[in-house]
Amino acid sequence: MTMVRGYDDSWALSDRQFAGEVEVEGEFYRRAVAVYTASRAATRSLIEDYGVDAGKITQVGAGTTLPGLADLTMQAVADRFAALNILFVGKDPVRKGLPELLEGFRLARRAFPGLTLSIVGPSEDAPEYHAEGVRWFGLVRDKARMAELYAQATVFALPAHRESYGLVVPEAMAYGLPCIVSDSGELPHLVEHGHDGRVLTEVSPEAIASAITALLRDFDEYARFAKNAHVRSNDFSWERIAQMIVDDLAARIPTQNRTGRRSTTTADE
Repeated sequence: MTMVRGYDDSWALSDRQFAGEVEVEGEFYRRAVAVYTASRAATRSLIEDYGVDAGKITQVGAGTTLPGLADLTMQAVADRFAALNILFVGKDPVRKGLPELLEGFRLARRAFPGLTLSIVGPSEDAPEYHAEGVRWFGLVRDKARMAELYAQATVFALPAHRESYGLVVPEAMAYGLPCIVSDSGELPHLVEHGHDGRVLTEVSPEAIASAITALLRDFDEYARFAKNAHVRSNDFSWERIAQMIVDDLAARIPTQNRTGRRSTTTADE
């Protein structure tokens, strides 16, 4: 058994390096009884690049490591709505759409002057990265601090140009945050457009600003998205994923292999 999280075309090696990796990894994957993936991108890569039998592969998603909120009260939703704080989390700002988010944030502030943008990620020196209302927190490794940042946000935004999975989205949902994401990779499958967030078909400042302001102008829709996001986050627990894997393996592995005994069943029986 093995589990593969994700793959993105932008991370490609040279042709020679890639061929070598494929040869070694491919044998490992093909010999596995079952392969579990987090994303459709990983599933596609295993089939197309490594020649793995599609019947061996099961997409189970990925779990979060932060606790999330046990309960999301309407008072908490109202407080979040009033906070006017957009949260972005990402180690690769350009690939994850931060430049467009910054400009979209600037446009949205015309309608909501008190709007703030909290950024968790490596600091940048460019002036536009430190505009009015922008707050940088650097790389946050402390889980308690990260939980605080999610709990203090109004909306989570990840308008990525390329994203194979995006685990920060389920994390944000666990804290009841409506999410604004692009349609890259697994993101449009994590967020249901019009149900628990917005899925952008283009990553542009105008599209981002429009999505932000639409949410901030309609509390009823915001509250509905927040509640739905919190409920949806239950799908991203490691307990659920572990059970999916256990159940799948039980169906795949013959009884004699699990007990160490050989079956005496014959064709005549």
